[in-house]
Amino acid sequence: MTEEKRPPLAFIHIPKTAGTSVVKALKDTFGDKNIFYACTSEQTAYFRDMSYEQLINYDVAGGHIPQRTFLRKLPGSQCFTVIRDPYQRAVSIYKHFSTKPQHKYYKLNCQMSFSQHLRWLSENQDIAYEMS
Repeated sequence: MTEEKRPPLAFIHIPKTAGTSVVKALKDTFGDKNIFYACTSEQTAYFRDMSYEQLINYDVAGGHIPQRTFLRKLPGSQCFTVIRDPYQRAVSIYKHFSTKPQHKYYKLNCQMSFSQHLRWLSENQDIAYEMS
């Protein structure tokens, strides 16, 4: 009798909340080959195209992917995330966008005060997932 494979643990990485450290710990625990991690838009698109049968071959699936997507793709999976003080996270996003000339929001962000940046983030909540 074969044991039914369980869905992977789902790590919802909210950008600028110590996700890099969490991913390192997960890789140290489960091994690189047992983790599917999506942090770029291309990797996220690939995740969305993966079948359940492909995903259950991993111990952990994670990335900048909303919880609703994990729940749809991996029903029954256990989800976890790390949260951070919202103000400190907004400061971190502002600094990230302002110091990365290659980032698509660099020019726009450099033209904003921090309070304008906060308003812009609140009106465009998915923007914070576009960290790469």
